[in-house]
Amino acid sequence: MSTRARSSRWSWHRACACLTWAALNCAQAQHTAPLTPAQPEAATARQATAIGVFQHRAVVSAHALASRAGERVLSEGGNAIDAAVATQWVLSVVEPQSSGLGGGGFAVVFDGRQAWAYDGREAAPQSATPDWFMKEGIALGFEAARRSPRSVGVPGLVPMLWSMHQRHGRRPWASVLSPAIELAEQGFAITPRLHQLLQIDPLLRQDPWSLKLYYNDAGLAHPVGQVLRNPELAWVLRRIAALGPRAMNEGPVAQALLRRLRDGAGHDPVLTARDLRDYTVRVEPALCFQWPALPQTRLCGAPPPSSGTLAVGQLLNLLDRLGLTQGSHPDQAAPRHAYIEAARLAYADRAAYIGDPAQVVAPSGGWPVLLDPAYLGRRAALIQGPRMPRAEPGEPAWVPFAGGQMPDQAEYGTTHLNVVDAQGLAVALSSSLESAFGARRMVNTGAGRKGGFLLNHQLTDFALQPKDEQGRMLANAPGPGKRPRSSMTPMLVLSATPGSTERVTMALGSAGGPFIIHHVAQSLWALAQGLDDPERIADLPRFGLTDPQGPIWLEAGTRAADWVTELQSRGHAARVSEMSSGAHLLWRRSDGAWVTLADPRREGLGAGL
Repeated sequence: MSTRARSSRWSWHRACACLTWAALNCAQAQHTAPLTPAQPEAATARQATAIGVFQHRAVVSAHALASRAGERVLSEGGNAIDAAVATQWVLSVVEPQSSGLGGGGFAVVFDGRQAWAYDGREAAPQSATPDWFMKEGIALGFEAARRSPRSVGVPGLVPMLWSMHQRHGRRPWASVLSPAIELAEQGFAITPRLHQLLQIDPLLRQDPWSLKLYYNDAGLAHPVGQVLRNPELAWVLRRIAALGPRAMNEGPVAQALLRRLRDGAGHDPVLTARDLRDYTVRVEPALCFQWPALPQTRLCGAPPPSSGTLAVGQLLNLLDRLGLTQGSHPDQAAPRHAYIEAARLAYADRAAYIGDPAQVVAPSGGWPVLLDPAYLGRRAALIQGPRMPRAEPGEPAWVPFAGGQMPDQAEYGTTHLNVVDAQGLAVALSSSLESAFGARRMVNTGAGRKGGFLLNHQLTDFALQPKDEQGRMLANAPGPGKRPRSSMTPMLVLSATPGSTERVTMALGSAGGPFIIHHVAQSLWALAQGLDDPERIADLPRFGLTDPQGPIWLEAGTRAADWVTELQSRGHAARVSEMSSGAHLLWRRSDGAWVTLADPRREGLGAGL
């Protein structure tokens, strides 16, 4: 093919992608509510449901190569933490659309005695202000904010994995990176999902390093099955194996990262070398709550800035207050309506209260007051009859809400993995770059010639408009060093019978942006019914909302698409759309065996012994 022909074909492809993107934005701008929900990644063809049963240890993640790497580390004498770290490193290589060195995450670790929460969420630079995404008094649109270098937060994934391993790991640090280094150097076969996401992405080709790595001369994504090698990423991983997180915050990698952010930044302030050096991982006891539907258990997850644990806890306990967690199911109209109303209340509290706890004051009584039985009893009393006119934030501890309520805004992410070992240690870990392929800015030091790692745009999870219409500052407004609110919901379920010590009986989490909360809550709701058929759980249709005043989204191609008329009769605006969840579950059966379930909407797999 001639150079001119290649150029013409590439220009045509790029024009089509841009027209598609512009049409979507135009259509959304003309409607009060969007035509489609903000999905982190496009939906792709369903896979056969991946179910595994293992007697002693298990790993489940969004990619078969990652799960097998985790099992390999376990077989070599590593524990669940070693395996989780190794699994995540491999995901950073083979699933570049969802997570990587340039992103962050949350993890919940059970060390045999206590559940710990690790906060590796990205942080804003010290130069950030509440009007970080404002220009001449007007908030940037989401797409403009995403394209801005200001959207990139300090990556937290590498220091989080290091911190987890230093506290709990057994194998040498370098050994848990070796599977990822091998795959980056030797390559892996491009999967159908990765190929499709590369092909339809309207922005990634505009990044020169990404274009060189993922596309041919005609601007088309490399085909399914082609071996993809990333020598630059292998070089960076080798530095991390030798230096730990220092490899990311000093030297050639840090210099390349900062240089990449200055591209197109003009005089705008962006991340600095000091921002990279000063980042710290927050480690604290996990935030736990009880749910009567699973007696003698505690459900433990990440505290704010993750909103997931609190929202899931509110949702499940509101359903319990309404008597709808035993013998009920979303396929029944009344429980489905009650779930939606409970979700509206939970998302209203989320929009009002949740922010970075280092800079946002929790409601009187602390974050657990949002799960207080008396408070939830008052909230449950609001759910009666048809759709409530408005879902407003509540008054925990009887203190009136005095702040602003963040409006619905696009939010993206994620990938998720779970690991348990024969000694009872367990990890649930969620990580993200934000939307597919993050900020579409690849970092390359030049040492590896080709490839690199992509940066996040997680700071768009902040409120782009920092104040409400009354001028009240929002809890999730940007700020110096602040971490944006997240929906990531890694969760462990701990059970104990009288006289026994706690042990992990479930580990779960999901991809899906603000829908993560629904994917986790609905999975737990199904498991509480005593469903021993993993196929039935995998077949659950996805549904939910992101805006307490907005529409209900129902998954296309499932029985949820038949609920529109019934929901409308109860006052809800209901719309059908594709959904790209990535719920991966792991739970202990009554006979002691571990069951792994990988969401058929991704390409995941369970592995173990």
